Amino acid sequence: VRAAYEERRRAAASIPAQPAAEASVAFEALRRRFEAIDATLVGLLAERMLASRAMVHAKAALHHPVVDNAREREAAAARRALGDQLGVDAEMLERVFAEVVEWSRRLQGG
Repeated sequence: VRAAYEERRRAAASIPAQPAAEASVAFEALRRRFEAIDATLVGLLAERMLASRAMVHAKAALHHPVVDNAREREAAAARRALGDQLGVDAEMLERVFAEVVEWSRRLQGG
């Protein structure tokens, strides 16, 4: 993951200033890239929603509570470490996952 990120970061950093016509083409390509990334994020959120709903049944079968604070702290630490490796802003990551985790809790009835 880190190597792929670094390769994309280096490629983006090496893009020179361009004449207006070339910049327009690059701009449109970047727009399409953002749209593709957004579609991927939406798909991943949908997958997480399905997994959260499935987790309800697993937790019920095992008599586990919906909220497991220790597990959530462990998962948050793993996300922070990955975010640090990839250069993702820690505050943004925390805010995004606070919403995602709260959404998962609601889906699980917690």
